Amino acid sequence: MKFTTTALTAAILGLATAAPANPLEKRVDCVANAAIIRKWSEDALQRYRVAFSITRPDVNSDALGQSCGNFGGDAITRCSAIDNNISCYYSSADSSWVIDNNQVAGVGDSVEDCVISAFRDKLADQWGCHV
Repeated sequence: MKFTTTALTAAILGLATAAPANPLEKRVDCVANAAIIRKWSEDALQRYRVAFSITRPDVNSDALGQSCGNFGGDAITRCSAIDNNISCYYSSADSSWVIDNNQVAGVGDSVEDCVISAFRDKLADQWGCHV
């Protein structure tokens, strides 16, 4: 079976243009962080201060504060936590956004770790980061 050069060239060019060129997805290399930085007892409950941040230089501190609403939510039920006295603000002393919240004393550490893990995942999704 013989093919002419013209037929081969046409076939190769047809294959080369058959697959459209998709632009590469732009990815951001950043990490979402959230961790307990302080805990104390208050009104028979354990109070936690959780600092959070991301390693994206193009996101300013004010924009990061919009993430406060991601704390709690469905994680309260899933982690058997309590939704008690949650406050989110920028702490100059800690140089970070922080969330203060209460959990039942005794089992609070494992419950708080569960809520923080869920928050960290939401933070990563919101800003296109990884954990």
